[in-house]
Amino acid sequence: DEWLYRIGVTGMMFTPQFQTIVSAKAGNDRQFAIADAYDHITIPGADNESLASQALGSLSGSRPPLKGDRYISPDDRLVNASFMRKFTDVSSLKANATYAYSATDYSYNQFSRYYAGEEIVTFNEAISPYSRTHRPSLDVTYNHNSASRYVDNRFSARADFLTDRISTIEDNRDINQLRKARTVNLSNSFSWRINRGPMQWNLSSSLRYRIAPEADLNVALQNSDDNDTEATQHLSSNRLEFSANASTAYNRRRSTMYLPLSVKYSRSRLKSDLVGTSHLNDITGNFGNLSLSPSYQYVAPARKVELDLHMTLRMMVMHARNHATGSKIDYDRPLFDPSMRLKYNISGNSSLTVNSSLNHSIGDVLDLMTAPVMTSYRTNRAASGLLARSRTFSSGFRFEFKKPMDFWFFNASANYSDAKRNLMSSQIVDSSDIATSAIAADNSSQSLSTSASVTKQIIHIGAKITLSGNYSWSRNKMMQQNRPIPYYGQSYSISADITLAPWRLIEIRYYGNYSKSFSHYLSSHSSFDMMSHDIKLSLYPLDGMELFGQTELLRKQITADEHKSISLFDLGISYKLKQFKFTLRADNILDTRNYYYTVYSALDTYSYSYRLRQRSFTFSVTFTR
Repeated sequence: DEWLYRIGVTGMMFTPQFQTIVSAKAGNDRQFAIADAYDHITIPGADNESLASQALGSLSGSRPPLKGDRYISPDDRLVNASFMRKFTDVSSLKANATYAYSATDYSYNQFSRYYAGEEIVTFNEAISPYSRTHRPSLDVTYNHNSASRYVDNRFSARADFLTDRISTIEDNRDINQLRKARTVNLSNSFSWRINRGPMQWNLSSSLRYRIAPEADLNVALQNSDDNDTEATQHLSSNRLEFSANASTAYNRRRSTMYLPLSVKYSRSRLKSDLVGTSHLNDITGNFGNLSLSPSYQYVAPARKVELDLHMTLRMMVMHARNHATGSKIDYDRPLFDPSMRLKYNISGNSSLTVNSSLNHSIGDVLDLMTAPVMTSYRTNRAASGLLARSRTFSSGFRFEFKKPMDFWFFNASANYSDAKRNLMSSQIVDSSDIATSAIAADNSSQSLSTSASVTKQIIHIGAKITLSGNYSWSRNKMMQQNRPIPYYGQSYSISADITLAPWRLIEIRYYGNYSKSFSHYLSSHSSFDMMSHDIKLSLYPLDGMELFGQTELLRKQITADEHKSISLFDLGISYKLKQFKFTLRADNILDTRNYYYTVYSALDTYSYSYRLRQRSFTFSVTFTR
């Protein structure tokens, strides 16, 4: 029903002392702007959200386990300029400037089932999310890398301008939600290292300032009886972070001693206001962390045994106040986090690695967000006012066996984790609203995961075969309707990944997966399974020509008595002639319109039906010189 396009151009120039790459892309056939910016440009701290955005949560809608090109209607732009000036053989200056724009539009139906004591509360919604992101960034790096000295300094600046709009039809209500978030990230990181005989000295520091002057949510509800209501949630935040690290290493024969020392400090502020109510938060907080992490590494002759021991001693300090509600946190405590890794090379073909660690963590100033914050049209979130604390013990092993000359590879692993916390997640559900928070209650959770994989290559038929299996088990507890409820989850999956190229003119790629998940709480037992097959056949009848067809076959369980199956099929042909490449392809040639699946989340269950992008035909020309 619409024209799809993508156009891009890249220019490059290389000299012994100067290099530059400038590129520009635009299109609406697939998403590329944000991913390309991340893949090609490294920005320290780029993934860190602002406090205001964390408190408000995401409003971008649910995403299925399916390629985005199958259901999203995108509109992307990307402009990037990269430069490198080489001063000497060991020193250089690099600069990267990027502007990325991405807009997405899609729609789906969601059926939600919430446990609410003696009953199950359900919501049936038709949802249409639209998201738009503007992301300019600048990255400048100076680097000096010689045999005796290493210096690196990187300055980064990035801004995010996000707009999410979700239109929802639920029962007799027409709901429009608009979320806007503005964030500016400035950072500078410095690293210095010198070598003096057996000694190595390291020093690094980082300074970062992140400000979010706006993270707002506006909700407008229109009922069938023409009664309109509107609510607006305002948030803003800023955070200044500083860290410094110094370390020295001493090598003697097969042993190495490390003595790193680190200091971290941050000051944060968060404000929230639910307009027209007394729900206000005004939080300031200071956090400090001084840690000393002596470690020892030993490598036996012929690397028969490798041993790593780490003993981290930390002094953690946090003082925070919510000036609007009067709640506060004062925390000063030393912590000890040891870890161990032992690798035993049984033979030249096999090895066994064992690891174990104990880790303590604490929350942040969001734990003082005691006044409710609206996160969607029917949910609000509040914190307990107590600092979240956890202690996690984890241990596991990994066994590897390989015979490269015979093209056999095998690995198996198992990991166990036991976490103890002082807070428990709480949720209260009624016929129209969902309130989430945390309450003071000691609780624990356990998890176990295992996996195994074997790979065999058969050269004379161009085959590579990988068979894998996974199993996981978990136990958790949460407060639901003011009642503590333990819940359990299990899942297993088996998969096969096969590539065959028995002749030069043909290649077959197959990936198949079967998985099943189980959920259990109180007297409720549920299970859902899924099977998928992804097959691609490529033919090469002439030099430079490829004919290909690929299909995705999926069968998913939706309810205890219902399964849904879909088929997605693509065809294409490409031909390379000198500096040109021509491609013609047809996607979703069967014109499949819906995709179904069901997921668990603690005691709740969500079923989705996504509207897929219809059949499309695209023709592309690539010129390279």
